Amino acid sequence: ARRYEVLVRGAAADDPLRNDALYWLARARWIEGDVNAARQALREGVRTGGGRTPHLDLLDEIEIEAGAVRT
Repeated sequence: ARRYEVLVRGAAADDPLRNDALYWLARARWIEGDVNAARQALREGVRTGGGRTPHLDLLDEIEIEAGAVRT
């Protein structure tokens, strides 16, 4: 996750690689269990990516899992 954070911080706002790094940062944060940080990265990716992005797909997956009933 730290490497992706460095990539995000070092890239220009309109750099497509920044948007990719945001996606992978979110996935890494989600795996680590930091769901709020994952959501934040994904929302930033949606704002800068435009259209239906993989960021929205992963955000949907996170929200579905968060709302799942556990027994």
